[in-house]
Amino acid sequence: MREFPPGPFYPNGVGKMLKTPMDSLPNNAVPTVKCVDPLPIGAFPLPRCISNEFAYNLGPSINLNNLKQQSELRSRRRTNHMATWFGQYISFDITVSLTTIPSNPIYIPADDATFNPPSSIPGELPAKGVTSLPFNLSEVLPGTSDPLNSVRNGVSLVSPLLDLDMVYGAYNAPDGTFKTIRNGTSCYLLTTDNGKYPPKDDSGNYIRSTSTSSRSWTLFTMAINTIWIREHNRKCKDLFDIHGNSWTDQRYFEEARRWNIALFQKTASEEYLGTVLGRPLPAYEGYKPDVVPGIDTFFATVSFRYGHSELSDSYRIQDMYGDTIYDLPLERTKEENLLEAFGLDRVLSSMALHRQEEVDVFFNDASRNLNFSHIYDLYAFDISRTRDRGIALYNVFREAYGLPRKNTWEEVTSNKYISNRLQFLYPNGPDTMEAFVGAFSEDHLDGSNFGELLNASIVTQVCICIFSCFFFFN
Repeated sequence: MREFPPGPFYPNGVGKMLKTPMDSLPNNAVPTVKCVDPLPIGAFPLPRCISNEFAYNLGPSINLNNLKQQSELRSRRRTNHMATWFGQYISFDITVSLTTIPSNPIYIPADDATFNPPSSIPGELPAKGVTSLPFNLSEVLPGTSDPLNSVRNGVSLVSPLLDLDMVYGAYNAPDGTFKTIRNGTSCYLLTTDNGKYPPKDDSGNYIRSTSTSSRSWTLFTMAINTIWIREHNRKCKDLFDIHGNSWTDQRYFEEARRWNIALFQKTASEEYLGTVLGRPLPAYEGYKPDVVPGIDTFFATVSFRYGHSELSDSYRIQDMYGDTIYDLPLERTKEENLLEAFGLDRVLSSMALHRQEEVDVFFNDASRNLNFSHIYDLYAFDISRTRDRGIALYNVFREAYGLPRKNTWEEVTSNKYISNRLQFLYPNGPDTMEAFVGAFSEDHLDGSNFGELLNASIVTQVCICIFSCFFFFN
């Protein structure tokens, strides 16, 4: 759904993404646009140019300046990566959507330091056919006649409730039917390795619910998933020790599931959100039938992508003594088989011992050059997604959430380096700044990981999830 503001922002017409310098080039022109070029009137910076302005650029060398900068870019509140990956795990439960409509890709500027370094030959990459990074548009409602010229909110594939769809959701079985990981009609969930890890399919891959299969699972999110599967099975045993054969298998399963979801809701709303917000949520007032359940487009597209800013270039896997046994590059976190290679205890404790990056407008180098089947720039990707979904500009959203407009860069941030970069990207001031960039540039609230806009959005959305859920724990 789209709550704040009620209308999508497509200044070039319905469904037309924000104008960039590329729009002024003929289709057959060799791309020559540079980030340093003045923007045409009404145009917005290329997504890759925004990404480049806030790159870490630490480089592989080890020196005092790099170490100092790396420390400053990490969480000032010393929040660990357990919060990073638990936040992503929650996102699997409430914000899954598909992005499969072919689109104009993310253009690589001619002065890109990574793809077009000063030592390269002008036009070398275009000559090889390398001029862009891949990008697809969000799906629209089924039956939409003209998806390229429609409002693309991002159709959700999961319920807007904290209900552990990752554990209890159905998956596509090899026989073409939908099944769950419940072990037949018993109380227990299927596992492997004598209850230690989640169940696997015939190919040896961990089973994921259909609605979350498109998400970027890692060994860290799978480790968290393992905890909730184990907790369900532990509760089954505890209940049987109390009630014996007096309950049916179905009643045992329902009671264990209810307990597990309630514990997940409590952990998410009190411990996780209490940590990252730095303050408790508004008091729970019970189920409110007038609150319409749904996930706001701004929350799904901007606010709850804050975890992308927390990602590190690598992750220290540590032994029981705190010694690093392996530095795991970001791109290898998708190798879920490493969960068993390192062991669940080591993976969980390593998350807790590793300080995450600060939630800010800077993204680490690895996330800007992710090497999967293609090269991806997560920063440029997120910027493009906000344009795809018609996310309005920064001050429009501040007003929508009851916050005062920002009139100068100094009101947005006290960081002079950031304000200078914002002035370069958006020379006409905060009124022309995109919401994603502005939300992550704001000074943080006292004791919080977020500035005013992210805080307001997250609190508003979580309250909708809680108050619209008839079965929320209390």
